[in-house]
Amino acid sequence: MPVDPALFGDSGWFAACPESLRDALVARGQWRKYAPGERATGDVEAPQTGMFGVYQGTFDIKTPRADGELVTFHSLSRGHWIGEISILSEQNQLAVMEARVASEVLFVPAPVVLDIVTRTPAHYRDFYRLTRRNMNIAIEALIGLVASDADHKIAFRLLQLDRMNCVPGGWLDMSQNDLAEMLGLSIASVRRGLTELARANAIELGYARMRVHRAKLASWIETH
Repeated sequence: MPVDPALFGDSGWFAACPESLRDALVARGQWRKYAPGERATGDVEAPQTGMFGVYQGTFDIKTPRADGELVTFHSLSRGHWIGEISILSEQNQLAVMEARVASEVLFVPAPVVLDIVTRTPAHYRDFYRLTRRNMNIAIEALIGLVASDADHKIAFRLLQLDRMNCVPGGWLDMSQNDLAEMLGLSIASVRRGLTELARANAIELGYARMRVHRAKLASWIETH
């Protein structure tokens, strides 16, 4: 029986893949669960063991600063995949993937990915589409970081995370500390910015999570 295209959400890379690729990934992949704070990958520059599709939960993507300390660059939630670029380019991994909350992934070992494209070279295009999606995410995150002030850095990143959410307008597993680290801002600056956005009804704050009201947040960005 064919794999449900919506297994990882109604939209996204997996849903757009050909049936043959979806079936191969699920049939030859391994379901893995991770506790909060547990790494799914090894250290940066370690061999890329496979690619990961986030089924539930949230993972922080951490990269090293110039001094070697790992910092959170972005986060990925349900429906997002990572790891293909290092496998297909035969390079070591670029970042560390760490569970922020209890999470589950479909792990596809690197030899399986390589075997899939060897058997069906047309699937290279599907993996390149994934690489382009991930590159768009990284570029958009970098653009948001050059915003002129802390409040706009916060607003741009929350808007992006909501667009990436498999349930737009749903809760994001994100604390103020998480957001501060991701944006390189002080916790005090993030707290002030979130309070401002909450007063404008552009976001809703909960315990270690937040929810975006997309239209109101976009309007706030345009008018401030």
